[in-house]
Amino acid sequence: MGVTKKISITNMKKTIRYFKKNGFLNTTYAIVERMTKSQLDEYTPKLPTEEELEEQRTYAWKNPVKISIIVPAYETKEMYLQQMIESVLAQTYYDWELVIADASSSNLVEDVVKSYDDVRIVYERLKDNKGISENTNEALRLATGDYVALLDHDDIITPDTLYEVVHKLDQEAVLDNDRDSDELTEAESGRSEADRPIFIYTDEDKVNETLTHYYEPNYKQEFNLDLILSNNYICHFSVIRADYIKSMGFRPEYDGAQDYDLFLRIVARLWKEKKLLKIEHIDKVLYHWRCHHGSTSENPESKMYAYEAGRRALQDFVKGQCWNAVVTHTEHLGFYRINYDNDNILAQREDVGVVGGKVIRGKKIHSGAMFLDGTALYKGLSMHYSGYMHRGAMQQDTDAVDIRCMKVSKSEEMNDIWLYYNECYDRVANATEEEIIKMSLEICRRVREAGKRVVYDPVMCVTL
Repeated sequence: MGVTKKISITNMKKTIRYFKKNGFLNTTYAIVERMTKSQLDEYTPKLPTEEELEEQRTYAWKNPVKISIIVPAYETKEMYLQQMIESVLAQTYYDWELVIADASSSNLVEDVVKSYDDVRIVYERLKDNKGISENTNEALRLATGDYVALLDHDDIITPDTLYEVVHKLDQEAVLDNDRDSDELTEAESGRSEADRPIFIYTDEDKVNETLTHYYEPNYKQEFNLDLILSNNYICHFSVIRADYIKSMGFRPEYDGAQDYDLFLRIVARLWKEKKLLKIEHIDKVLYHWRCHHGSTSENPESKMYAYEAGRRALQDFVKGQCWNAVVTHTEHLGFYRINYDNDNILAQREDVGVVGGKVIRGKKIHSGAMFLDGTALYKGLSMHYSGYMHRGAMQQDTDAVDIRCMKVSKSEEMNDIWLYYNECYDRVANATEEEIIKMSLEICRRVREAGKRVVYDPVMCVTL
């Protein structure tokens, strides 16, 4: 099955489009890299057992919240719509509403929706099709929940999705059925409303038209500012506190990238409010993104306008931060690069203390972005490859970078760290690999303790 997938007509068309855009050499590298990812072709989603689902249905919530799932619909294929609705009806968490705003000219969507008898399904037939953003705004207007979730009309969610979301919101301990609620500790009673996350997102995967083949699981990072400024890695399933999303809404001038535009504006607001820690990630695949002929997930260039809208949304974010920088497309559709003036991120951003790139040995990444224990994130990756979900080629926040390919801010508040960096750098030539990693980690530890970011920029590069 893996080989068949690689030589499918769809993949051949993608290769031809990629070749026209990026040339022979880059296309060759992309093909070879894709052929090495066979381990993901055999992916099988991990689903909760029936026993686990039953436990979720009977869970004793201390502070339940209402989730409004908003869905703009337009001439949705009957099978897709039914499967989407039934995936919501199958939720083990009970306090939800499914709000469907239908801009169809036919009765197809209405007939399907009205075949379901559940008061939690809210349906409105729109007078006109005003585009994805305005149609979604109509659904948002009808939402009455504490939080609002975004779901496409042809995708599905797993039965434990809302349970996991509300559990993340509440962070309750599993309750002992023999204990009365009055006996619960403060921690077991869940978070207060003020302490709850404002924005939650989950992992996702892709599924074929008939829901028989799941592939390309997207295991996401915890919130990463510079990664979201490179690509909408958050994507599906996203849940946002109602007051935030309703105060912003969707902007029609960014149709096709309306979710990315919304996320960037929410990030900008939370950053200004010093609340970025209120963006939280659930590390479970809870959303299945259906791929079918004409969909963006199956045929990215079918919606080139969407990627240009994403670039403009990101440029709008950059302008709002007063950065002197230009956003450009990369060779991978939907992935962007912020090009700072004079290629100097440190001069434009006070929040960044260090920027570092990749260290190459034998045409492979030897070091660069690192975890706290000194392990290189992309060690062994060919210098020509972009890695899993293209993250190896994206600007992103990281725990540490290698001193051999590092720039440190010369701002006054970073002066002591700058001096320490220079002392360390003078010792690099005669240092062992272990000593180099140790110095790199210590510099970046001091940077983080100073409240600054460590940014990995793979365009920066040194060869050993």
